[in-house]
Amino acid sequence: MIRVIFCSLFFAVSTVSIGQTSADKKAVKLLAKADEAVKERNFEEGIEHLRNAIGRDSAYAKAYVKLFELYNVMRQTSKIHDYQLLYVKHVPDKWLKPQIWASLAHHEMAKGEYRLARDFLAKAKKKDSILFNSIAFALAQIKQPDTLIINELPPQVNKFRHQYLPVLTVDSRTLIYTAIAEEGGDEDIVQSSFDGKTWSDAKSISENINSRYNEGACSISADGRTLIFTSCEGRRSFGNCDLYISRKIGDEWSRPQNLGKEVNSSSWDSQPTLSADGKTLYFVSTRSGGVGGRDIWVTNYGDASWSKPKNLGSRINTKRDETTPFIHPNNTTLFFSSNGHVGMGGFDLLKSERDSSGFVHIENLGFPINTYQDEVSLFITSDGGRAFFAKEERAEREVTSSELVTYAMVDKIISGVSYVTGKISNAKTLEPLRADLELIDLSSRSTFFQTESDSVSGEYFLVLPSGKNFGAFIEKAGYLFEDISFTTSAQTPSDTIDVFLDPVEVGAKLVLENVYFDFDSDELDRRSFEELEKIVKLLKDYPLVRIEISGHTDNVGSKKYNQDLSERRAKRIHTFLIQKGIASSAIQFQGYADTRPAFANDTNQGRARNRRIEIEIVAK
Repeated sequence: MIRVIFCSLFFAVSTVSIGQTSADKKAVKLLAKADEAVKERNFEEGIEHLRNAIGRDSAYAKAYVKLFELYNVMRQTSKIHDYQLLYVKHVPDKWLKPQIWASLAHHEMAKGEYRLARDFLAKAKKKDSILFNSIAFALAQIKQPDTLIINELPPQVNKFRHQYLPVLTVDSRTLIYTAIAEEGGDEDIVQSSFDGKTWSDAKSISENINSRYNEGACSISADGRTLIFTSCEGRRSFGNCDLYISRKIGDEWSRPQNLGKEVNSSSWDSQPTLSADGKTLYFVSTRSGGVGGRDIWVTNYGDASWSKPKNLGSRINTKRDETTPFIHPNNTTLFFSSNGHVGMGGFDLLKSERDSSGFVHIENLGFPINTYQDEVSLFITSDGGRAFFAKEERAEREVTSSELVTYAMVDKIISGVSYVTGKISNAKTLEPLRADLELIDLSSRSTFFQTESDSVSGEYFLVLPSGKNFGAFIEKAGYLFEDISFTTSAQTPSDTIDVFLDPVEVGAKLVLENVYFDFDSDELDRRSFEELEKIVKLLKDYPLVRIEISGHTDNVGSKKYNQDLSERRAKRIHTFLIQKGIASSAIQFQGYADTRPAFANDTNQGRARNRRIEIEIVAK
């Protein structure tokens, strides 16, 4: 990442009358020689003549201006700053204008000299509001510095000359990142696996993805089966860098496909980040229609295609650059890097929380995560407990090396998520199945997460944010759907749940895990409606199927009371389905009280599981 240079030339040129000369004739001749050297494009010689002129006359303003110009051409910004300091020290005040002080303040800010930057900026009549607020922010941050204990990842991960832009699967078992093996080499995407103790030796992610050209800046879905990455050469593209997609089936990655002209442009498109379900993609682009230089854009996947990207707007994007977005698996926290928001200097890492109006509440992650140097590309694990990023070594503006490091988030700055994984199989044959999974917030009846199990292994992932009552529905044509109920908290552990789908045939049963009644009542809680709609769909998809709805209780209370309650609850479901257009001949109901316990009634958990509604296919 290239640090933005506050071009001192543009400040300095306006600070003097170019007609000012020197009383030292030798200095004037040296300036003339410098002009001749520049005409011959011998910049180094020109610089030497100008330095000698200033050496003879330290107040020679015109020589300073030309020197600033040449150092800017040579991109030697530190030299500009050195001579600006001499300039304001020796040139009479009448030749100085306020812009020079703002330029000096920018330079000191870029070196982390915040107090000196504040002093310089105080002399500028028109103050840059971002710079002014950034200096104040930085001074406040460094008053109470925290200790950040950074741990390098092992040599089998940091085995290349450069490694950067790390991403992890939700289970934190697979680390994928961009690497350059040797100076001048091309970028490749590599991966390393964690077995709970050690990381494996990093290797190319796939021959189908890496080529002799540049591939990098990737993002992966929560289940580790959808990869979007950047390729800048060697493939048919719409611009100089485009986004490509590959899907993992079994253990093999598919041949990458360009995301198409709806997503990619003739400009630079890169740095993707996928939502956990792989349905929303954020990325960085220099295309027209944005707010600044590099902006963050978003596109959504639906109906087998990606939508036209939208700019995230001026809350996130500034007139300068925003880069390396990362959407956390909680799907509400967006991290990104920017040099246009208030910060510590250079590119700072920020986060934004999403509400109904979009991403708001932008917050700088502060010191010591951010410093006066460029901080980019932060990845935080699904539980919010650990951060991964690339630590860079620099010489001037060039990155000489970079390695992957990690540190613990002592004060968690986000709401973490847990996850559920497992396999989906045919209940009769145990054959792995590709099935559709939908995670629904039962309170709002909104879909949080959609995915599908792997067609070869049957494996799936579900991401579970905290503080919600979720229903997970697993469906496949020809099978009775299954459901799982989750009530999550910040401490909800990750789990493994294997799911077995029964073919639609006589005798197949399903416990309605996401049907809820008010206490001691047959009144349905609104959280039940999503699952009941699934039953409606099932009966409409299979019009010849006949089902029995059965109500069950625990053994607490009288037999008469339990029989009445179980019947009333089964009847309530029966009535709901008829109101939704299901023929009464297709459904029957029965209450069984506590005569058919599924678990022992000697524990609270067992009794809770026995209080249930089941459906059974009785005819087809």
